[in-house]
Amino acid sequence: MKILINYFTGSGNTLRVLKEFVREFENKGHSVELIQIENQLYKPDKKIDVNFDDYDLIGIGYPVHAFNAPEIMLDWARSLSPLSNTKRAFIINT
Repeated sequence: MKILINYFTGSGNTLRVLKEFVREFENKGHSVELIQIENQLYKPDKKIDVNFDDYDLIGIGYPVHAFNAPEIMLDWARSLSPLSNTKRAFIINT
């Protein structure tokens, strides 16, 4: 399975947790790519060029801020185009 995990980490804790998930996925033979959402959201052209259709499973990781996702995650989610097909997904909030 090819897995993509998009994440935001403020203090580094979320990334630390996600690396454990990556290790477990890879131990089971899956391919995993971690992408910081800042690298997608704050590009000069503001275009998210990740093709989610290339992945079998999509993950999203972020720290909880005031009982919600951080504003940067909400901005990132709003900037996404709809997927062309149904995808399996998961969220990890730390």
